[in-house]
Amino acid sequence: MNETTPLHTRTLRYDSRPLGGNALGLLAELRDVRHVGFGNRFGREHPAGVVHHMGLETEIGGDGVVRTADAWMQAAPFDASPETRGEGCRDVLGSYRTLIALALDDSYALGVLGCVGGPKGCFHVSSLAQGLPWVVRAARESAGELRRAITVAAHAGTGAGVEFTCSLADRVGAVDTVRAEIVCTLRVPGMEILAAEGRVGLPPGAARVDADRVHRLAGLVVTKEFTTAALEAVGEGAVFPPLVVAFAPVTAQAVGAFAAFRGGDQTPSGRSRRFASQVDSCHMWRSDGPLVALADAAGGTR
Repeated sequence: MNETTPLHTRTLRYDSRPLGGNALGLLAELRDVRHVGFGNRFGREHPAGVVHHMGLETEIGGDGVVRTADAWMQAAPFDASPETRGEGCRDVLGSYRTLIALALDDSYALGVLGCVGGPKGCFHVSSLAQGLPWVVRAARESAGELRRAITVAAHAGTGAGVEFTCSLADRVGAVDTVRAEIVCTLRVPGMEILAAEGRVGLPPGAARVDADRVHRLAGLVVTKEFTTAALEAVGEGAVFPPLVVAFAPVTAQAVGAFAAFRGGDQTPSGRSRRFASQVDSCHMWRSDGPLVALADAAGGTR
Protein backbone atom coordinates (compact mmCIF):
# COMPACT_ATOMS: atom_id res chain seq x y z
CA MET A 1 0.00 0.00 0.00
CA ASN A 2 1.27 3.47 -0.90
CA GLU A 3 1.73 5.56 2.23
CA THR A 4 1.15 8.80 0.32
CA THR A 5 -2.14 7.83 -1.34
CA PRO A 6 -4.55 10.70 -0.55
CA LEU A 7 -7.98 9.72 0.72
CA HIS A 8 -9.76 12.90 1.74
CA THR A 9 -8.91 16.58 2.30
CA ARG A 10 -10.99 19.08 4.22
CA THR A 11 -10.21 22.81 4.20
CA LEU A 12 -11.86 25.32 6.51
CA ARG A 13 -11.33 29.04 5.97
CA TYR A 14 -12.35 31.91 8.22
CA ASP A 15 -12.10 35.54 7.13
CA SER A 16 -12.88 38.29 9.62
CA ARG A 17 -13.34 42.02 9.16
CA PRO A 18 -13.93 44.80 11.73
CA LEU A 19 -17.39 46.39 11.73
CA GLY A 20 -16.86 49.07 14.36
CA GLY A 21 -17.52 49.02 18.07
CA ASN A 22 -15.44 45.84 18.40
CA ALA A 23 -17.99 43.97 16.25
CA LEU A 24 -16.80 41.52 13.59
CA GLY A 25 -18.07 40.16 10.32
CA LEU A 26 -17.04 36.53 9.72
CA LEU A 27 -17.14 34.40 6.59
CA ALA A 28 -16.57 30.70 7.32
CA GLU A 29 -16.20 28.21 4.46
CA LEU A 30 -15.75 24.43 4.32
CA ARG A 31 -14.64 22.41 1.32
CA ASP A 32 -14.29 18.61 1.20
CA VAL A 33 -12.45 16.85 -1.61
CA ARG A 34 -12.87 13.10 -1.90
CA HIS A 35 -9.85 11.51 -3.59
CA VAL A 36 -11.30 7.99 -3.77
CA GLY A 37 -14.74 7.33 -5.27
CA PHE A 38 -17.28 5.29 -3.31
CA GLY A 39 -19.01 3.76 -6.37
CA ASN A 40 -22.78 3.33 -6.43
CA ARG A 41 -24.63 4.05 -3.21
CA PHE A 42 -28.28 4.93 -2.72
CA GLY A 43 -29.00 4.64 -6.43
CA ARG A 44 -26.29 6.97 -7.74
CA GLU A 45 -22.54 7.20 -8.22
CA HIS A 46 -20.29 8.91 -5.68
CA PRO A 47 -17.13 9.73 -7.64
CA ALA A 48 -13.97 11.44 -6.47
CA GLY A 49 -14.18 15.23 -6.37
CA VAL A 50 -15.75 18.02 -4.30
CA VAL A 51 -18.41 16.54 -2.04
CA HIS A 52 -19.06 19.48 0.32
CA HIS A 53 -18.68 23.19 -0.31
CA MET A 54 -20.67 25.19 2.20
CA GLY A 55 -20.38 28.12 4.52
CA LEU A 56 -21.68 30.28 7.33
CA GLU A 57 -21.73 34.09 7.40
CA THR A 58 -22.12 35.78 10.76
CA GLU A 59 -21.82 39.10 12.52
CA ILE A 60 -20.58 39.04 16.10
CA GLY A 61 -21.34 42.05 18.28
CA GLY A 62 -18.80 43.76 20.46
CA ASP A 63 -20.45 41.99 23.38
CA GLY A 64 -19.61 38.60 21.83
CA VAL A 65 -23.20 37.80 20.88
CA VAL A 66 -24.16 36.45 17.44
CA ARG A 67 -26.15 39.19 15.65
CA THR A 68 -26.71 37.54 12.23
CA ALA A 69 -26.21 34.01 10.89
CA ASP A 70 -26.80 32.74 7.36
CA ALA A 71 -25.70 29.38 5.95
CA TRP A 72 -25.21 28.41 2.29
CA MET A 73 -24.32 25.32 0.29
CA GLN A 74 -22.79 25.31 -3.19
CA ALA A 75 -22.06 21.57 -3.17
CA ALA A 76 -23.84 19.06 -0.94
CA PRO A 77 -23.98 15.26 -1.18
CA PHE A 78 -27.77 14.85 -1.23
CA ASP A 79 -30.30 16.83 -3.23
CA ALA A 80 -34.00 16.14 -2.95
CA SER A 81 -34.92 12.99 -4.89
CA PRO A 82 -37.41 10.12 -4.79
CA GLU A 83 -34.73 7.99 -3.10
CA THR A 84 -34.41 10.54 -0.27
CA ARG A 85 -38.20 10.93 0.05
CA GLY A 86 -37.96 14.45 -1.33
CA GLU A 87 -35.49 15.64 1.33
CA GLY A 88 -32.10 17.26 0.75
CA CYS A 89 -29.14 18.70 2.61
CA ARG A 90 -30.22 22.29 1.92
CA ASP A 91 -33.50 21.85 3.80
CA VAL A 92 -31.88 22.96 7.08
CA LEU A 93 -30.14 26.13 5.89
CA GLY A 94 -32.72 28.33 7.60
CA SER A 95 -32.15 26.63 10.95
CA TYR A 96 -28.78 28.38 11.31
CA ARG A 97 -30.59 31.64 12.06
CA THR A 98 -31.35 30.09 15.47
CA LEU A 99 -27.70 30.79 16.35
CA ILE A 100 -28.65 34.47 16.63
CA ALA A 101 -28.44 35.71 20.24
CA LEU A 102 -25.99 32.98 21.33
CA ALA A 103 -23.06 34.38 23.30
CA LEU A 104 -19.55 33.15 22.48
CA ASP A 105 -18.89 32.22 26.09
CA ASP A 106 -18.47 28.94 27.96
CA SER A 107 -22.05 27.98 27.13
CA TYR A 108 -21.64 28.49 23.38
CA ALA A 109 -20.66 24.93 22.36
CA LEU A 110 -23.72 23.45 24.05
CA GLY A 111 -25.83 26.25 22.61
CA VAL A 112 -24.77 25.31 19.07
CA LEU A 113 -25.64 21.67 19.74
CA GLY A 114 -29.04 22.71 21.05
CA CYS A 115 -29.78 24.88 18.02
CA VAL A 116 -28.33 22.91 15.09
CA GLY A 117 -26.68 19.81 16.54
CA GLY A 118 -27.28 16.30 15.27
CA PRO A 119 -30.58 15.86 13.40
CA LYS A 120 -31.35 19.59 13.66
CA GLY A 121 -28.66 20.69 11.20
CA CYS A 122 -25.78 19.86 8.89
CA PHE A 123 -22.80 18.30 10.64
CA HIS A 124 -20.35 20.22 8.47
CA VAL A 125 -21.87 23.72 8.75
CA SER A 126 -22.23 23.13 12.49
CA SER A 127 -18.49 22.34 12.60
CA LEU A 128 -17.85 25.81 11.18
CA ALA A 129 -20.09 27.32 13.86
CA GLN A 130 -18.20 25.50 16.61
CA GLY A 131 -14.93 27.08 15.45
CA LEU A 132 -16.12 30.68 15.75
CA PRO A 133 -15.00 31.47 19.34
CA TRP A 134 -11.33 30.72 18.63
CA VAL A 135 -11.43 32.79 15.43
CA VAL A 136 -13.08 35.74 17.16
CA ARG A 137 -10.48 35.64 19.93
CA ALA A 138 -7.61 35.60 17.43
CA ALA A 139 -9.22 38.29 15.26
CA ARG A 140 -9.62 40.70 18.15
CA GLU A 141 -5.95 40.25 18.99
CA SER A 142 -5.14 41.35 15.40
CA ALA A 143 -7.38 44.44 15.22
CA GLY A 144 -10.24 42.50 13.65
CA GLU A 145 -8.60 41.37 10.43
CA LEU A 146 -7.63 37.72 10.25
CA ARG A 147 -7.47 34.94 7.67
CA ARG A 148 -7.39 31.46 9.19
CA ALA A 149 -6.95 28.26 7.18
CA ILE A 150 -7.35 24.81 8.71
CA THR A 151 -6.60 21.73 6.62
CA VAL A 152 -7.20 18.10 7.56
CA ALA A 153 -5.58 15.71 5.08
CA ALA A 154 -6.06 11.95 5.33
CA HIS A 155 -3.79 9.44 3.57
CA ALA A 156 -3.71 5.67 3.38
CA GLY A 157 -1.14 4.54 5.91
CA THR A 158 0.64 1.28 6.44
CA GLY A 159 -1.34 -1.77 7.48
CA ALA A 160 -4.79 -0.88 8.78
CA GLY A 161 -4.05 2.76 9.58
CA VAL A 162 -5.10 6.15 8.20
CA GLU A 163 -2.56 8.96 8.56
CA PHE A 164 -3.86 12.47 9.32
CA THR A 165 -2.10 15.82 9.09
CA CYS A 166 -4.13 18.63 10.63
CA SER A 167 -2.67 22.10 10.09
CA LEU A 168 -3.62 25.64 11.09
CA ALA A 169 -2.24 28.85 9.57
CA ASP A 170 -3.18 32.41 10.54
CA ARG A 171 -2.41 35.46 8.44
CA VAL A 172 -2.86 39.12 9.31
CA GLY A 173 -2.38 41.24 6.22
CA ALA A 174 0.66 39.76 4.47
CA VAL A 175 2.17 38.38 7.68
CA ASP A 176 1.91 34.77 8.85
CA THR A 177 1.38 34.93 12.62
CA VAL A 178 1.09 31.28 13.68
CA ARG A 179 1.32 27.82 12.18
CA ALA A 180 0.56 24.56 13.98
CA GLU A 181 0.08 20.89 13.17
CA ILE A 182 -1.26 17.72 14.72
CA VAL A 183 -0.04 14.53 13.04
CA CYS A 184 -1.72 11.29 14.08
CA THR A 185 -2.49 7.73 13.00
CA LEU A 186 -5.97 6.20 13.29
CA ARG A 187 -6.49 2.46 13.53
CA VAL A 188 -9.10 1.07 11.10
CA PRO A 189 -11.27 -0.64 12.19
CA GLY A 190 -11.35 0.30 15.84
CA MET A 191 -11.03 4.11 15.39
CA GLU A 192 -8.29 4.33 18.02
CA ILE A 193 -5.56 6.96 17.75
CA LEU A 194 -2.32 5.01 17.76
CA ALA A 195 0.12 7.93 17.93
CA ALA A 196 -0.05 11.74 17.87
CA GLU A 197 2.36 14.65 17.97
CA GLY A 198 2.02 18.42 17.85
CA ARG A 199 4.18 21.01 16.14
CA VAL A 200 4.06 24.79 16.46
CA GLY A 201 5.82 27.58 14.61
CA LEU A 202 5.40 31.05 16.12
CA PRO A 203 6.77 34.46 15.18
CA PRO A 204 9.62 35.90 17.30
CA GLY A 205 8.48 37.28 20.62
CA ALA A 206 5.19 35.37 20.74
CA ALA A 207 4.16 33.42 23.81
CA ARG A 208 5.25 29.79 23.73
CA VAL A 209 2.57 27.21 22.91
CA ASP A 210 2.87 23.85 24.66
CA ALA A 211 2.76 21.08 22.06
CA ASP A 212 3.78 18.35 24.50
CA ARG A 213 0.21 17.51 25.54
CA VAL A 214 -0.82 16.49 22.02
CA HIS A 215 0.66 13.02 22.52
CA ARG A 216 -2.14 12.42 25.07
CA LEU A 217 -4.52 11.94 22.14
CA ALA A 218 -2.95 8.50 21.64
CA GLY A 219 -5.27 5.81 22.99
CA LEU A 220 -8.47 7.82 22.51
CA VAL A 221 -11.18 6.23 20.38
CA VAL A 222 -13.11 8.45 17.95
CA THR A 223 -16.72 8.13 19.07
CA LYS A 224 -19.43 10.71 19.71
CA GLU A 225 -17.70 11.54 23.02
CA PHE A 226 -14.26 11.95 21.44
CA THR A 227 -14.13 15.73 21.08
CA THR A 228 -14.70 16.40 24.79
CA ALA A 229 -11.97 13.95 25.79
CA ALA A 230 -9.59 15.25 23.12
CA LEU A 231 -10.02 18.89 24.18
CA GLU A 232 -9.23 17.89 27.76
CA ALA A 233 -6.15 16.03 26.52
CA VAL A 234 -4.63 18.94 24.54
CA GLY A 235 -5.56 21.58 27.11
CA GLU A 236 -6.46 25.21 26.59
CA GLY A 237 -4.81 27.29 23.91
CA ALA A 238 -5.28 29.10 20.64
CA VAL A 239 -4.25 26.46 18.11
CA PHE A 240 -4.70 22.83 19.15
CA PRO A 241 -8.36 22.93 20.27
CA PRO A 242 -9.53 24.22 16.83
CA LEU A 243 -7.53 21.43 15.17
CA VAL A 244 -9.14 18.78 17.38
CA VAL A 245 -12.63 20.09 16.55
CA ALA A 246 -11.77 20.09 12.83
CA PHE A 247 -10.24 16.60 12.88
CA ALA A 248 -13.08 14.58 14.39
CA PRO A 249 -15.70 15.07 11.63
CA VAL A 250 -13.24 14.10 8.88
CA THR A 251 -12.60 10.63 10.29
CA ALA A 252 -15.87 9.19 8.95
CA GLN A 253 -15.14 10.57 5.47
CA ALA A 254 -11.57 9.25 5.53
CA VAL A 255 -12.51 5.79 6.81
CA GLY A 256 -15.13 5.43 4.08
CA ALA A 257 -12.55 6.40 1.47
CA PHE A 258 -10.05 3.99 3.04
CA ALA A 259 -12.56 1.13 2.75
CA ALA A 260 -13.21 2.01 -0.89
CA PHE A 261 -9.45 2.25 -1.56
CA ARG A 262 -8.92 -1.22 -0.14
CA GLY A 263 -11.77 -2.66 -2.22
CA GLY A 264 -14.54 -2.02 0.28
CA ASP A 265 -16.44 -4.32 2.63
CA GLN A 266 -19.82 -4.85 0.99
CA THR A 267 -21.17 -7.37 3.49
CA PRO A 268 -24.12 -6.29 5.67
CA SER A 269 -21.81 -6.18 8.73
CA GLY A 270 -19.33 -4.05 6.77
CA ARG A 271 -22.04 -1.56 5.85
CA SER A 272 -23.17 -1.55 9.45
CA ARG A 273 -19.71 -0.51 10.70
CA ARG A 274 -19.40 2.24 8.09
CA PHE A 275 -22.84 3.81 8.56
CA ALA A 276 -23.54 3.37 12.28
CA SER A 277 -21.44 6.39 13.33
CA GLN A 278 -23.40 8.64 10.98
CA VAL A 279 -26.83 7.94 12.49
CA ASP A 280 -28.23 11.16 13.99
CA SER A 281 -25.14 13.14 12.92
CA CYS A 282 -27.29 15.43 10.72
CA HIS A 283 -30.88 15.80 9.58
CA MET A 284 -30.37 13.60 6.50
CA TRP A 285 -28.85 10.84 8.66
CA ARG A 286 -31.39 11.08 11.52
CA SER A 287 -32.52 7.72 12.82
CA ASP A 288 -35.96 8.02 11.17
CA GLY A 289 -34.60 9.74 8.05
CA PRO A 290 -34.22 8.73 4.40
CA LEU A 291 -30.54 7.71 4.41
CA VAL A 292 -30.86 5.34 7.36
CA ALA A 293 -33.88 3.76 5.64
CA LEU A 294 -31.83 3.30 2.45
CA ALA A 295 -28.87 1.88 4.39
CA ASP A 296 -31.18 -0.50 6.26
CA ALA A 297 -32.63 -1.68 2.95
CA ALA A 298 -29.08 -2.31 1.69
CA GLY A 299 -28.06 -4.40 4.68
CA GLY A 300 -28.58 -2.52 7.92
CA THR A 301 -26.94 0.28 9.85
CA ARG A 302 -26.94 -1.27 13.29
